[in-house]
Amino acid sequence: MHAIDVLHDAISKHGMPASILTDRGSQFYTSESEHKKKGVSEFEQKLVRLGIWHILARCEGGGWRRGDEGTTAHGFG
Repeated sequence: MHAIDVLHDAISKHGMPASILTDRGSQFYTSESEHKKKGVSEFEQKLVRLGIWHILARCEGGGWRRGDEGTTAHGFG
């Protein structure tokens, strides 16, 4: 199942979130080097259209750590 399909399912079941926390997986996030080649990911574009704040994080030592740039990416913050 595509990440956007999962997003739509979650919204239909639980309502529109104010924010979504994801890792930096390629289905969610386009890295700076990829951004130069491919642009913003489909998932990121969808979040922007829906007005959902995308929080980027990484898992460290069994817990999540938010990336400094994640909360201001793509016009939010």
